[in-house]
Amino acid sequence: MQMDGSIKKILSKYPFLEYNKGKKSFVGYIYLDEDDKYHLLIDVSNFPNNFPKVIELDERIPRKADRHINKDNSLCFTTPINEEILLKTKVKDLELFFQHILIPFLANNSFYEINKVYKFGEYSHHPIYSLYETYRDILNIDNFELIATVLKKVASGKKYRPNELCYCGSGIKIKNCNNHEEGYRDIKKLSSERLLIDSKKILELRKELLNYHKRKKAPNTVYTP
Repeated sequence: MQMDGSIKKILSKYPFLEYNKGKKSFVGYIYLDEDDKYHLLIDVSNFPNNFPKVIELDERIPRKADRHINKDNSLCFTTPINEEILLKTKVKDLELFFQHILIPFLANNSFYEINKVYKFGEYSHHPIYSLYETYRDILNIDNFELIATVLKKVASGKKYRPNELCYCGSGIKIKNCNNHEEGYRDIKKLSSERLLIDSKKILELRKELLNYHKRKKAPNTVYTP
């Protein structure tokens, strides 16, 4: 089986991990270098439908949301939208999960311990604002209404062909416009139901931020209504 082959390759590359076939999980140490190691439990029972559930066992990473730890103490790698897209594009086997997700996450934490800032950036801990930030980064546009419009159009079956004008309103063909064609291809991998729900949440967030701005003062975030 392909999964068995991936497990053997993981054990070969990370010799301080052991695999429990009954529990479908790895446990042991991953060394980033000889002085930088992480003691981990890596549950792969739901992979590839979801990312493996990874728990750092020695609490080297504090159990705090702002250190990217979920409520169940597992590592929070990215937003659910990015996870779904990555599983359909870049992370199709365990080796790729280790290479593109787990090891960069650990390296980012090691960087934070020294510099008190994350090297690769991070999303907001507000669930709806992080939703907006995710689509903002995927589509490379910073406008609530425009993002919601694009999501609704794609959900309804709209296809942006390479020679069509870009959804951003630049007047440039999408194939030549700021990697926007790639962003469109990524959100196409999400279900229409998810896109419609998320478009509504983004518009609700815009309304909430505008109301907050009117009542008090602008929040400590940059946004484009």
